[in-house]
Amino acid sequence: MTNEKECHWHRHGTKEHKGRFGHMGECLDCLDELKKGRCTVDVTKFDYRWYWTVKRFWDQVDVRGSDECWPWLGATKKGGTESVAYCPSPVHAGATQSAMRVAFWLSRGFVGKYRIHTKKDCKKFCCNPLHLEARGLDDVLEPSKIETIQLNYVNIFSHFKKASTQRGDGGGQQQPPP
Repeated sequence: MTNEKECHWHRHGTKEHKGRFGHMGECLDCLDELKKGRCTVDVTKFDYRWYWTVKRFWDQVDVRGSDECWPWLGATKKGGTESVAYCPSPVHAGATQSAMRVAFWLSRGFVGKYRIHTKKDCKKFCCNPLHLEARGLDDVLEPSKIETIQLNYVNIFSHFKKASTQRGDGGGQQQPPP
């Protein structure tokens, strides 16, 4: 998105949630939220620039009940033994990741190079955020529920215009004089 490291959860035009990455490439702002148990599947939490990437990812997941496995319906490789999801990393050049990694990043927070695993009883390529864990992050709270499942904006363009107006850039349009 930019030449500067930037977490997916960062909102363009704001000063918070930017520029704090740990030794494993994890977003330290996201870790703070993970420790509180953040777990949401909500495309409205991301900046407009990320909307289509986030939405396209969740469109390839069979989102079911919160206790069920959510199968990955998208691309696979190596004879169906690995899932492949498009989601650029803020800390390396890779544009594709495993579907489980992307599901974790987009529902709980960016954890960089930490490995993401499903729970033992999960079906192959499960993307349910409640079934995913980041190995090595021992102080992260396991969420008990998914706060929100919001897979669409009513009108993404009006949201972008509203966000641009709040930032004061007018969405790329000149503002009329007072």
